[in-house]
Amino acid sequence: LYPSRNSGVGSKMCLRASMRKSYANPSPLTLTLVLSHQGRGKYTLLSGRVDCYIWIKFMSLKITANLVFWVVLTLVVLAACSGGGDQGAEERAVSGLSIELTSSAFTDGEDIPAKYTCDGEDVSPSLEWSNLPQGTKSIALIVDDPDAPGRGFVHWVLYAISPDARGLPEGVPTGEVTPQGTKQGVNGFGRTGYDGPCPPSGSHRYFFKVYALDSELEEVAGADKGDLLQAMEGRILAQGQLMGKYQRQ
Repeated sequence: LYPSRNSGVGSKMCLRASMRKSYANPSPLTLTLVLSHQGRGKYTLLSGRVDCYIWIKFMSLKITANLVFWVVLTLVVLAACSGGGDQGAEERAVSGLSIELTSSAFTDGEDIPAKYTCDGEDVSPSLEWSNLPQGTKSIALIVDDPDAPGRGFVHWVLYAISPDARGLPEGVPTGEVTPQGTKQGVNGFGRTGYDGPCPPSGSHRYFFKVYALDSELEEVAGADKGDLLQAMEGRILAQGQLMGKYQRQ
């Protein structure tokens, strides 16, 4: 923080923050905000810009609630500008490569037929995907319901799907390993394989999410959604999703 000599009303101060990986390799990104003191601990943002400073320096200054807000804003914007290193690059890669996921049973945003729910045969719907990126070594799939009470509900967990596969047939059998070698984890019911929508009330959304991975995942007996997400961290090349709705009659 660089306050002016006159700390009274109307004085200006500059907030600068920068990020660098090491002293030998400084980042050229620094966000600069110019604030004007309005009295009674209030500050007004006059301007903001990204400069090529490489140092963070703080001088004594009375920290107010408004100033804390600007500090947080500065760090958030700066982190977005810098990309957060390798993790940021990964996020940009995923957002730039989207897998197209469809189903012959329903279209995106539409109702899921009762056949694929607890009110019907409760078999998994057919799924088809395309636009897998080069370097895909395996595929994973998660189906969950974010509208369920609590932290959502998981209906299907699959991994070790062959990179040559372009979808899944209707009615994938339950069991830890399918005839095609795909491995299935534990869903929210505590069972292995697919269990369809069965909302307690109202209309719920069900997200079918497919992931292209740059490596094969090691088998984890009894893996659930959390285990799979942890295993996929840093390995996702691209992803896609299909959303369907269901409300019990």
